[in-house]
Formats: sequence, structure tokens, C-alpha cells
Amino acid sequence: MKSGINESAVDDLDEKVLWELTRNARVSSTDLAKRFGVSEATIHNRLRRLRDIGIWESSHAEIDMTKLGFNVHALVSIRLKPHSRADLADHMKRFASKANTMSIFVLGGPTDLLIHIVCESTERLYEIVTKEFNQDEHVNYADTQVVYSFRRGAQHMEKLNGFDDLRK
Repeated sequence: MKSGINESAVDDLDEKVLWELTRNARVSSTDLAKRFGVSEATIHNRLRRLRDIGIWESSHAEIDMTKLGFNVHALVSIRLKPHSRADLADHMKRFASKANTMSIFVLGGPTDLLIHIVCESTERLYEIVTKEFNQDEHVNYADTQVVYSFRRGAQHMEKLNGFDDLRK
């Protein structure tokens, strides 16, 4: 059994289709059908079922934010005050809804939340961190690290053959 998944829910074809969508969310059903030697209707039915059972949640466009003027990326580590940690899910939702938040993670260890922020300048980053995090009544501290460069996971997937490569 695949970890965390009922084996009857996902088979090899499902995984292959999901892998291709992970690599390129724009791939067409026609291309997937040709690639895997099945009908387009089979692909449509698989995708509908994978959505229905909650495995395929959405597709995303990878956008180069710097080309839109968002030249500063930062990771903000948030440590909540002890009395606020009981409501971690609420704080995650609240911080995730902030305009400059690209992604947010709940962590174990000394940091409760790790937030990926994008903005136009270091001045704007300073404003976000001081006003939206440091002055928040539930935040004990906010530690900011500016990102100089990064690579998305999908950008290296051409060397991998599928989810089994991740299970090794």
C-alpha cells in the first residue's frame, strides 16, 4: 500500500497522470491519452475521480514574479506566543490571507509558521514584517530571511520518472 493512500483509490495510471500534471499542469487530456495509450474519455474519468476523492486539488501556473516587479522574496519565521499556539490553524489561515503571502507552512521545532512573502522592495518587506507580523498581538517574534535565488521543485522533475522515485 502506498503511504497514506488506499491502494484501490489510486493505480499506476492515476499516478502517471498526476505526475505529468505535476510537471506541467497545461498538458492536455489528448496528450495524456496518447502518452499512456488510453482513450481521452479514460483520462477525463480518471481526473474527475481524482478530484472527487480529493487527491487532485488544483492546477497552478508557475509565474516568474520578478518579471512582474516583485523582486524581493523572503521567508518569515513566526513564533507565536504560548497562549496563541492552541489556535495555530486559525493563525495559519489568517496569515495565508495576507496579500503578499505566497505560501505558508506549519513547522515543528522553535518556529511555528514559515511564510513565503513576495514584494516589490526591501522597504515594502520591512513594512510588511513590522506592521503585519512584529506588531501582531499573537506573534512572539518574526525572523526574516531574504531569498537571493530559488528553484521550484517542478524545475528539476525531468530527471525523475514518477512518484516511485520519491518513495526510494
